Amino acid sequence: MTALLLALSALGVAPLLDRLLAGRREAEGFADGFSQVSVAGLLLAHVVPAGFSAAGWPAMVALVIGLALGLGIHRLPSGESAAEWVAALALLLHAGLDGAGLRAGGVLGWTVVLHTFPVGLATWRITRSRRDAKAAGLLLLACALVTLAGYFAAETALARQPQVLGIVQCLAAGALLHVLTHLGEHAPRGAAAWGAVAGVALVVLLA
Repeated sequence: MTALLLALSALGVAPLLDRLLAGRREAEGFADGFSQVSVAGLLLAHVVPAGFSAAGWPAMVALVIGLALGLGIHRLPSGESAAEWVAALALLLHAGLDGAGLRAGGVLGWTVVLHTFPVGLATWRITRSRRDAKAAGLLLLACALVTLAGYFAAETALARQPQVLGIVQCLAAGALLHVLTHLGEHAPRGAAAWGAVAGVALVVLLA
């Protein structure tokens, strides 16, 4: 339960962290570089291998489909809007799986807690820049609610459908990897690079 409360708090403090960074381009660049690399690294180092372990090759197919959706949906009519909905759905799926990870406890639970900080900050900054603060806040609230649902439904869902969950988490990971490319597009390169180094350090620590 402690890990769950900390993860929910990590989502809640994202707007406050962003407000502290506001107007400080170097700090914003560092935060964007850190969030981008740490989240992508954790998806590739933890989420994708776990999905492959649970579901085998269909999980890899799901990962490719998720990446293809993120890359290709922009070419459709109203593609930008559709891409935002796909990204939001992928994020919510990931939040539900995070809730299940928190219920598992141990190292996995604390890994979820630590990676929720950059996930929450990235979610807030990307959504606020493309929509507004209200939309970003609602998305974070939705993530919190889905995380709670995943936490309380974890034992039943994981016991009955581990292969399905593995496929879903890889599908979500693929879509989220594309979304992360939009973070820090105009950030100072030096600050973003140092943030990326810190992100790699976090991934190595948790691995």
